[in-house]
Amino acid sequence: SLTVDADSLHFTATDGILYDKELTTVIRAVPALTGTVTLPETVTTIVSAAFSWCDKITELVLPEGLVTIGTSAFYEMSSLQTVTLPSTVETMGSYAFYKTSSLTSIVIPEGVTTLNDYTFLGSTSLSSVTLPSTLTVINRAVFDGCSSLESIIIPESVHTIRNHAFRGCGFTSVILPSGLTMID
Repeated sequence: SLTVDADSLHFTATDGILYDKELTTVIRAVPALTGTVTLPETVTTIVSAAFSWCDKITELVLPEGLVTIGTSAFYEMSSLQTVTLPSTVETMGSYAFYKTSSLTSIVIPEGVTTLNDYTFLGSTSLSSVTLPSTLTVINRAVFDGCSSLESIIIPESVHTIRNHAFRGCGFTSVILPSGLTMID
């Protein structure tokens, strides 16, 4: 359990999650949380490592209005099976979904332009990914080790794919967009 003094001017806690006083920022979740976790409609930011090693959560319900998912926010959440990214998400930090080994599908919302380094690295059950038409850059090792990922449609908007972006994927074929200008 997590308790914050009622007189705290800066923080509050509810259901095992530490927030800023206004309930707009998730700071840290207790690793013992289990099952489905639903965040308040007021949340706009999940900071770095907020849910890291919360390996008993199976579903995250994220609110419309969420804009930023920090670096390593869902790091090694090995039981996470379901998460729907709201249409308002603009940024996901590096390692955001690192080794979410039970996650099977993800839809990246329109508006996201860059997938940062190692976003889904080691997410071995990930078999379905939908990328937005706004995406322009797929950075280093984003899907590295996603061995269940057999196909992906890379949008025409993508102009850069960085090294090892798809290393260890189970692709049978890949179609590269005509606007692609850099692969390293």
